[in-house]
Amino acid sequence: MKTKLTESLKKIEAAVELAESKTSGEIVPIIYDKCSNTSFVFPFTFLCLFLIWNTFQDWYFPVNFWEVNLFLQLGFPLLICGALSLFLSKSHRLQRLMIPRHRREKNTRERAELEFFRSGIPQTKGRTGVLIFVSLMERWSVVLADEAISQKLPAETWQEILVILNSQITATDLALGLVPAIEKCGQLLSMHFPKDAQDINELPNFPIFRLDC
Repeated sequence: MKTKLTESLKKIEAAVELAESKTSGEIVPIIYDKCSNTSFVFPFTFLCLFLIWNTFQDWYFPVNFWEVNLFLQLGFPLLICGALSLFLSKSHRLQRLMIPRHRREKNTRERAELEFFRSGIPQTKGRTGVLIFVSLMERWSVVLADEAISQKLPAETWQEILVILNSQITATDLALGLVPAIEKCGQLLSMHFPKDAQDINELPNFPIFRLDC
């Protein structure tokens, strides 16, 4: 899994380098594992499983079935429910189920706006930076363009990038969606911000990948 991730990140880096060879713009891809706080998922899942266990025990076993062994009565259910809850709480699918869609979208947008400034995009010389932000758990992406680009390309321009990105990207192959999205972004930027002979690469091409917020 780690090797596959490294390969995907290298493909994304190569795509950024190729796209920026045709434009003075700076493309910054950032991938988050998740933007939302999911710390409540484990205890909530544990509580649900423990209640299910107790209900099942009351229905299918005699009242005194476990009383002969304290471990079977208390320790075993806690151990099983805890291990299963820990496993399930890591699932993006379960996390999405427990967080409303509007909250996931809001969290992703806010994190993207923070990363826009954190990555140094507003400090570029021509204010021609673009952030392509993806959050895997939320299954949501955001494209933010700096001031000079926004003056020539309206916000609706980036919907095409988002369609390409969201329709193809997968958690197991990030490059599948990001590479064509970066290529399209490079094409759009090259039309309005062609490569200058004196242009320098102001921001790193390697994508930023964060495991947690």
